[in-house]
Amino acid sequence: MGEQRITLDCGRSKFKLLGLPRDEFPTFPQVRFQESWRVRSADLQKLISHTSFAVSTEESRPILNGVLWELRPERMRMVATNGHRLARMDLPITSVGAPGGDLIIPPKALEQVRRLFPAEEDLEIAQGDNHLGFRSPFTAVFTRLIEGPYPNYEQVIPRDNDRIAVSDKVALISALKRMSVIASDQTHRIRLSFNSGLLRFSVQTPDLGEAQDELPIRFTGDPIDIGFNANYLLEILRYIPTDEVRITLKAPERAATVEPEAWTDSASYLCLVMPLRLMD
Repeated sequence: MGEQRITLDCGRSKFKLLGLPRDEFPTFPQVRFQESWRVRSADLQKLISHTSFAVSTEESRPILNGVLWELRPERMRMVATNGHRLARMDLPITSVGAPGGDLIIPPKALEQVRRLFPAEEDLEIAQGDNHLGFRSPFTAVFTRLIEGPYPNYEQVIPRDNDRIAVSDKVALISALKRMSVIASDQTHRIRLSFNSGLLRFSVQTPDLGEAQDELPIRFTGDPIDIGFNANYLLEILRYIPTDEVRITLKAPERAATVEPEAWTDSASYLCLVMPLRLMD
């Protein structure tokens, strides 16, 4: 084998590029497509887009840098969290060929899957030793899996939140955006005061100033003051698929849930956000 060269001529421009031998290119990983799951691309895209935004970007807990994908005979679920906020979506499925399993997938790989496969295609998905393959009649994508046990996220999802607020999503987003202009660059902390019929926002940041706003809501339960990272709330609200959003709360130091209100889809969607301590 001589050296690999390619020459490009274009008008007055001339390029000579050096290449590498073909046999040095990495081989595709072995995955067992004879034991594959069949999944509609549109369903997979829906799961990816509603959850993968919540993964952690910190190096300290690499397991949280991936999205958990649970495949069961009757449903599939994706979960992502960075320890401060969490997104979980379930979709019912009918056809599963291979046995179920739990996979932890890098979000960059899922983004490629979301972009490369048209929504109407059926995908075959199969596992290798530590790889996963996605293929349609025209395209194949392979990714390395993240190894290790995913934390028990179920234990942080509250079951007994008895304060319930329902708000117009667009109005809530607008108010949070206005307040976050004055919020601290470090914590993005905003105080939310829920009481019957009204949600009050307030923020005070040394060197910047203070702001208040209010929004009519439907609220049941005792009044509560609670602090949140406005960016986390805004990020979650961007993916809520309904005009109204339902927020459940328990206490100022307990996790809140954010869900679509009156969603008629077959999927179920829940996000969670941990509060921030209020400085009085």
